[in-house]
Amino acid sequence: MQRVLLAIAYCMPDVGYCQGMNFIASVLISVTESEQQGFIIFMYLLISKEMKPLFLPVSVSCSAPLLDYNERLWTFVGRA
Repeated sequence: MQRVLLAIAYCMPDVGYCQGMNFIASVLISVTESEQQGFIIFMYLLISKEMKPLFLPVSVSCSAPLLDYNERLWTFVGRA
């Protein structure tokens, strides 16, 4: 798995390694039973399925929904 994560960080230096990538990589490697296939699928997801912005620093595409979820959660907890 370490080789897959290092290869992704090398191929996408603007992304590098981010928390959570290890979980995705481990699932892909387990399912495909191959580090090479896991790497190819992970790169496909990052590039073709536009998952790359989720791993960029201060992801705008992710922050707005998370802030909304956080606000709703605290509203719910406050009422409980």
